[in-house]
Amino acid sequence: MIPAKIEDVLLHNRTNVYKYIAQLHQKRNDIFYIKKEIVAQNLELERLRKIADKANEEKSCFFAMISHEIKNSLNCILGYSTIVSSEKLNDNLSDHVKNLISAGVNLKNIVTNIIDLSCLEAGKLELATELLSLKEVMKNCEKELQHLKLNEDVKIVYIVPENLPEFMYVVK
Repeated sequence: MIPAKIEDVLLHNRTNVYKYIAQLHQKRNDIFYIKKEIVAQNLELERLRKIADKANEEKSCFFAMISHEIKNSLNCILGYSTIVSSEKLNDNLSDHVKNLISAGVNLKNIVTNIIDLSCLEAGKLELATELLSLKEVMKNCEKELQHLKLNEDVKIVYIVPENLPEFMYVVK
């Protein structure tokens, strides 16, 4: 027969093992509960992400649509302003029309940037390369600037450097 002290030790050790097993079961249950909570939170996050993506897409479509509407109206205003500027006007009125055109062009650039940003956010901004004649660009600039001359004695000229390539690729 085993002495009483050893029986007490074995009984005590068995009790500790049962306590330890009970703690492990509790921790396992806690882990399952936490895992269940994480899965539920991930599902909620996925649902909210889809809602945010849809709202972002609708915002981008709205900006693109409204920006185009603004740009169309602005083009009309700039067109009529250019027509008015070609008329014989007094100096004061001519300056006002030039300021109107300048402000309109600046606003048109801002609207174009908004459209580009909306397209970029919607994943619809397509960059393309185009072969461009630099000499042709310079000639067009000269033509566009001719009507802005303030003095008939002033002549706008352009000088093409010899090492300037005739064509270059640009990103549109």
